[in-house]
Formats: sequence, structure tokens, C-alpha cells
Amino acid sequence: MPGTRACLMGSRVAAVLACLLAACGNGSTAAAPPRETGASGFRRWPADTTVAVRLPAPAAVTARPEAFAALLRAVGRERPSAFLFGADTTEGVTAAAPAWAALTASGAWLRALPVSDMALARRSFADLPREVVAQETDGFLVLFHGTMPGQGEEPALPEGDLALRVRHHPLLATVAESGDVLEIGLQLGTGGLDARGRLLPGPGSPTTGLLARAVAGQGGLAEFFPPGLFLRVETTLPPVSVAAALARRLARHLGFTEEKDRTTVERFLREALTGADPEAGLAIGCEARGGELTLVLIARDGEGPTSPILQKVRSDERSSFGPVVLDRRDDVPKGLAGWYAWIAQATPEIEDLPECLWGAAAALADESKGVMVAYAAFDGWSVVGVGPRADTLARATKSRLQGGTARSPGAEELRRLREEGREYVLGVVVEPGAADLPAADLAALGAAFGGVEGARGPKAAAVAGFRSGAGLDLRIRVLY
Repeated sequence: MPGTRACLMGSRVAAVLACLLAACGNGSTAAAPPRETGASGFRRWPADTTVAVRLPAPAAVTARPEAFAALLRAVGRERPSAFLFGADTTEGVTAAAPAWAALTASGAWLRALPVSDMALARRSFADLPREVVAQETDGFLVLFHGTMPGQGEEPALPEGDLALRVRHHPLLATVAESGDVLEIGLQLGTGGLDARGRLLPGPGSPTTGLLARAVAGQGGLAEFFPPGLFLRVETTLPPVSVAAALARRLARHLGFTEEKDRTTVERFLREALTGADPEAGLAIGCEARGGELTLVLIARDGEGPTSPILQKVRSDERSSFGPVVLDRRDDVPKGLAGWYAWIAQATPEIEDLPECLWGAAAALADESKGVMVAYAAFDGWSVVGVGPRADTLARATKSRLQGGTARSPGAEELRRLREEGREYVLGVVVEPGAADLPAADLAALGAAFGGVEGARGPKAAAVAGFRSGAGLDLRIRVLY
């Protein structure tokens, strides 16, 4: 940041990824009434989450009011000053220079405002709550609440109308290691935004090896999903990489605490996933209806004989792998195979779990019910559905494999983005309007991306990831 000390950027990384999913839902992020059973897991941030943003200069907002107004509508804001500075009064702030902002998971925040008249600026912000501390530094007025972020040099953020850098964000940790760094520069338009970014593995991060083992692919699998899925992901990253994380999550929320049980479950998941052809990759889609999730997966079968574990599942009436039990279903539609999956002696724990998964946790803990699993095969491809609409989505996806693709607006944008780089290994499509999630989850997701009540959210968002060196280059397109 020109002319400032490192302390202005000592907090590290970023609050405007807000723009990308801004109110991940149907336009409102109003908080739902609290429930005695716990808050949405989407609200839980690691203690070291930090966010740093390069905000646009006020002069830039004045020069392109329609583009910035479209962004503000997406995140539910009406007043640019409140969005850019955290206050409505900005007298004394230098119009030609950008402001800076940072946010930490503990609720502490920092804003650095370029000031031409320090005395006037101090009077302008005199009515802020007394918990907000003002500090002068090299021509900037630093406003912060909580602990002042520490010293430390930060490299320049990417070019763009806005830019951000994220470390230790919970949503980032679902697709990478939380210590990895995500940085993005955004170019705003009146109908959406385009962005370029980079995911940089942290020191010793497993993401480095994960990207090295990925196979550059053609993509297009996500186009075979039926309509109504709010999230679609296609990737050639090693599918077994999710097994350990999923096993840990199951152990955490279903209560099998013995290490041998967790290891057995992980081994089973690894075996199931290694059946996929790594060159074709796999695709995962997520549907939310009535506040509950159903997942559907597409993968091309790998070469060689079926694994003994999968053969056991297909042939036996009941299969068990540590605490995981699969019972064959008799109520499966023609053309499918199906099971009920449940966890023996489970003790469900919903703390830190999104509300949309509470039903799944309860079903997995009920041996008389279980979670529905469906399997369909077509011409060397496998389709697996998991959740209350497993049969419906498995059959619909198989039909798409048989009959051809149909692109949603987000899938069409992803197709275009795939053509912008080389070594394609990851594609993501989000269409928030299809997300029939609980109000608490919608509110929490919207807040995680900076949305407030009244946010319209995007129509669709697409992200394409291309392996580059030890990192991942990103192309992003958001349609308002």
C-alpha cells in the first residue's frame, strides 16, 4: 500500500469474496431465529481467519457508478460509503486513493482510510462507538475494533477494481488446506463481474502434492447433471484425497472415536473412490430441497477388476466396514441398485454442522432408517446418489449420460472459462437460486460472503482452476 506502514496490512486477508456468492440463496440473508440445538456450522470460523481487501478509490466509484451500484445491490448495500468505509460520513477522506479493510474471525476489524485533512476526518468519525479506536499512520486514519492486527509486510494484491487475499477461511478449508492463500482481483461490470486469482499452497501444505498428482482434463462432466442442482464440481484432483477428510468429519459428527474405526472407514472410502478413472475425473452435484441435501456423483470406471470391497457391497445383503453398515434396499426403482447406510452405535453431534446436514446425521445414526444410497451404471460410467432424493437424481443423471448434456447458465459460463487456460483440473458452478436451504444456513452463507438483508445474490457463478507451478490459477465469472 503506497505510503503506509505494514501495520495497515498486518491483518492478512479478505472480506469481499462476499461478491462471489453474496447471498447464497434467494435474495435474503436475514438471520433466522436461534435454535436451541445449535447454530449453523457455516457461521463457525477458525480463530485465525483473517481477510484483507483493497477497496476502490472513491473517485473510481464516481467514475463508474453503475458497475459499483450493481455490486452493492448484490451484497444488499445501498450506500457506497457504508460499504467502503464502514461509516456514512467520509469528510476529509482522500478521493483519489483507495481505502483498505480487514476482518478477523474474532470480530476484530480494521479500516485504513487515506486522509487529506486529519482533523476533519477525526471529527467526521467522532460518533463511531467508543469501542472503535482511531490511530494515525502515514497519512492514513486507521479505525479498528478489537486487537490491532500485527506487524508484517504483505505483498501487493492483484490488479482490479477490488482485490482480496484470504487465509484460514472456513469455506477455503473445504476445498484446500486452511493455511493456503487465495488472492483475487475483480473487474466489475453492470451485469456481473470477472476475476482472476490464484491459490497458493502454504508451507508444507498437502495441496502441493494434490495438485502435482492431478491430471489435466477436458471437463464437461458437470453438464450431465439434471437441473435444480445449486452446486456442481468437476475435477481431476485425486479423488482419494477426500477420503481422510470425510472420515474425520463422519467420526466427529457420528461419534466413533476409536482410531481404528476412523482408519477403517477411511480405507473403505479410499477403496470406493479409487474405482474412478483419474484421467476422466469425477463430478459431484448437490441439490437442496426442503432444507436437506442430496449428492450425486459421476465417474468413469477405471480399468481392471472390481475391488474386493466393492464386490462385497454389491453381492452381500449387509456389508460393514468398521462402524459403517450398508443394508441392501428392496425398494429400488428398475435400473438401480440401492442401500441404506448407517453408523453402528452412533452418537450424533450437530455442533459445527450446517443445519442442512442435521437430517443426514440423524438418519445415519438410526439403524432402522439410514441414509439412502443409489447406484446406476451406463456404458462404463457410474452414478451414485446419496440422500433423500438419491434414486431420483441417480436416474436423472444416468438419463443425461445416455441422452446428452444440457447447460445451465452457470455451466455455460464454465465451458467458456475452460477455454481460457491450460492444465484444467477444477471447475465449480454455483447457482444460488436453486439452493432451498434452511434460513439459518442461507443467512450464515450470505454473511460469510459479506451479504446483508436484502442482498440479491448472483444468478450464477463459475470458477475454472488451471494447474500452474505449485499453485492453481483461477478464472471466475459471476452473473448478477
